[in-house]
Amino acid sequence: MLVSACQTISTQNDLIGHWQVESIYRGGIIDSSFITIQIDAQQRISGSTGCNNFSSSIQTQDLQFKVDNIALTRKLCAPALNAQEQRFVTALETAYSYKRVEHDWVYVFDESNNRILKLVPMQEDEAENHTSNLRSSTTKQGMSVANSSYFQCKQFGRVSTRLLGPETIELKLDNVAHELTREKSASGTKYAKQSISFWNKADKVMLTVDEIDYACSKSV
Repeated sequence: MLVSACQTISTQNDLIGHWQVESIYRGGIIDSSFITIQIDAQQRISGSTGCNNFSSSIQTQDLQFKVDNIALTRKLCAPALNAQEQRFVTALETAYSYKRVEHDWVYVFDESNNRILKLVPMQEDEAENHTSNLRSSTTKQGMSVANSSYFQCKQFGRVSTRLLGPETIELKLDNVAHELTREKSASGTKYAKQSISFWNKADKVMLTVDEIDYACSKSV
């Protein structure tokens, strides 16, 4: 029997996992921003708005997609990211149903059946890095803080990183602090600003300065 390429496939647990938001109200996502959703078996939803972390409960039975009482951290970001965050939160608050196609994309609709979100599954290594970042991020007086991590990098010696928010780290290089923003990467996690980037995937770490790569190893 032939199955249409556009067939909708859905079970009660088919949303469990990590998702990246690819569009909001059919509009694209700001370059270098990274909006994510994680849904677990206890019907909890969490993730990053591209500026702040969020969490809530969600109902997904019978193709529902209903999110209640969204809790947000209170990190202040650039105006464009703040505006995008508001659009995303509004979409979550007005979400009503979903459709999953070919075990891949997920479309989320409002009560009038307008498509308001498009979700794509995250790769396993991206999901692990994302979950680690969310867990290490805490809030203090509304601002996101985290402990520092240390690395030994060729030519530069000891380098430290500190998570400032869901999409931002502080990289301390030669005793100078640089604020790097997360960028899309084919694999692993990458943060960058101008001529400096910092990439890691599992135990692999690479620092790039002025287009020259320096291998790094984790340190204590």
